[in-house]
Amino acid sequence: MKSLFKFLSLVVLMCLIILLSGCWPGAFTKKVKNFPTKLQRIHDNIDKQKASFDNLKNEADYNKIAKYAEKEDWESNFQKANVEFNHAEKIYTNEIASLLKKKKRESIPIAEKHFERISTSLKIALDFSKKPMQRAEQLLNAIKKMPEITQQSEKEFKESKVISSRFFEFAKKAQIDYPKKKSDISKKISAVNKILDDIKKANTTIKSESKSKEPDYANLIDNSTLLTQKLSEIDNKSYKLKTKIEELYKCYTKTLTDMKFEQKPWMNLVQYSWSNYSDWDNTRKTKDENVDITMTEFREIEEKFKKYPNGYVVKCGSDYEIWVENYDLEENYYHRYAITEDGDRSLTGWREVKEDYYEKYEDDLGMDIVAKPYGYYEEEVIEQSTPEGMALVGNKDCGRWRNDHRGNRYWEWYGRYHFYSRIFGGHRYYYNDWNRWNTSYRGVKPYYGKSGDQYGTTGQFVQSNSRYQNTDIGRKSNFRSQSSSVRGAGTASRGRGPGGGGK
Repeated sequence: MKSLFKFLSLVVLMCLIILLSGCWPGAFTKKVKNFPTKLQRIHDNIDKQKASFDNLKNEADYNKIAKYAEKEDWESNFQKANVEFNHAEKIYTNEIASLLKKKKRESIPIAEKHFERISTSLKIALDFSKKPMQRAEQLLNAIKKMPEITQQSEKEFKESKVISSRFFEFAKKAQIDYPKKKSDISKKISAVNKILDDIKKANTTIKSESKSKEPDYANLIDNSTLLTQKLSEIDNKSYKLKTKIEELYKCYTKTLTDMKFEQKPWMNLVQYSWSNYSDWDNTRKTKDENVDITMTEFREIEEKFKKYPNGYVVKCGSDYEIWVENYDLEENYYHRYAITEDGDRSLTGWREVKEDYYEKYEDDLGMDIVAKPYGYYEEEVIEQSTPEGMALVGNKDCGRWRNDHRGNRYWEWYGRYHFYSRIFGGHRYYYNDWNRWNTSYRGVKPYYGKSGDQYGTTGQFVQSNSRYQNTDIGRKSNFRSQSSSVRGAGTASRGRGPGGGGK
């Protein structure tokens, strides 16, 4: 009986789908049918603009601007408007109207595409029809208010000079502070200078027209509009480029100082219940929940699933059974960092990270996994793991090169970066080691030292450093006795779900 009901329901559903697929929704049909009214409204609007312009030609003020109307051929805008309108009307008549007759649902996307084309043409048509009156009002205003326009342009010109002057002063100082970026900053200065030159030319033209016995008001108002636009452009450009150059004055590193993962075992308990007073099977699922368990319980369940892979009963009664139907290990991964920004250092709490991110930096304890030295842009940030602070070596804002008693060059930290000397406990970066990283590893791949076992989780520096011996990962991995000769062995064994076979 149930099968017959399902079959009949499916037949009815398919009939509805077939029926609906052969027609347009009422709202869309109404939109298509009413569209000629919209077309007529826009056509009337275009005619109204033409009538307004024709009336203007009969007024005395028109004589003041008639030469501009003739020179710029304002009348042609109405012809262009009609061409665009006729194009839109043709699309509706030849394309959409024919689809309306059939009303096939699959034709709706096609009709919508045609409507997009029509909307574009109608907007262009309206814009063309408005141009003559807009231009006329613009020129009449220029004739009436030429002194005010000239004064405003001069004000905007002075403002642009102030904006550009501040930018040039800042940019030129940056060239001195970071000579390696001098060429790049010069390009930024040139970009602002180009806009300033356009502003100067526009202002010169405005002044010239305002002093002329027969000023060209079209030339005056066009340059006034251009100057206003360029003022906004130079303001935005200067701000963006200054913000970009300011990146050179920022320095930060993100050092991986500790890491851990937590395993949370759970089992899935499902209860099935039934009534003993029914003549047919009425078994139903009445509970389905995941329950946290201990690792001992997890191992016990793991052994039982080898014998009962589909689950097993843990409790039962006359009208119910409770099954263990699934189990797994949920793993969460965490990092702790030391964040150094412009010489100020702070330690973070535990931050949860994704498994692939955890595994990516498993070998990189005690290393900078992000470094952005002074004199570099954000897009030049170093994301290949680097010995802590090494990316800042060679930077005059952080220290200087000195010679030890044997004549070997080493890096001496000073100022706000002197804390590195305490952190490293007397360890120094020598020029040869730094130069090897700088020329062959920088921005290319992680650097663990010349022999490959000096830095990082299993490196000699971390293994022997009390800072890391007392970390969560240090205690679990027994840094003081762990061999550091094998790179990539990981920091501790991790399970991968039931039986270690994956989650």
